[in-house]
Amino acid sequence: MPTDHSLSRSSKLVADMHWAALNALAEAPTGQLPRAQILVEVEKRVALDGWARHVYETGNVRWRSLFSWFSIDLDKAGYIVKTKAGWSITPEGRRVIQAPFDSRAYTKELARRYQQWKAERLDQTGANVEASSEHPNPARGQVFLKKQGLMRYKVNGSTKMADMSLVRAHGVS
Repeated sequence: MPTDHSLSRSSKLVADMHWAALNALAEAPTGQLPRAQILVEVEKRVALDGWARHVYETGNVRWRSLFSWFSIDLDKAGYIVKTKAGWSITPEGRRVIQAPFDSRAYTKELARRYQQWKAERLDQTGANVEASSEHPNPARGQVFLKKQGLMRYKVNGSTKMADMSLVRAHGVS
């Protein structure tokens, strides 16, 4: 996979892990794998250095936390479907991995698709929550208020809000 220095280290790692997961799903005979097997495949396919393998005080490993946190993007972009049985690659996910991998372009398109999903969701619910391409990262202590179904957090000095139902989907309370 090519190195792209224009992305943050975390964003590059997430893109690499997504790419590995999509390829593992595409190679599976049914196009579906249990989440635990996807984690095994990601660990095999992505060069995880000491930074990526860092263990937080909570006992969570950085790469696993990032992968779990940002897996919602794969789902909301339409590249996978998550069920209790596991994850399945969609036809759109298969199309994505047929193109040459460009982590910057992939990350940009993923953010665009997530924002499109978020805007459609907000239009349906009438909620007044800012759509953001940045995600809160409780592991970094960015979250400073959770109230009335919303979570307020800071990214690059800017205050953002997220719908707690999305946050809960990642096991963060």
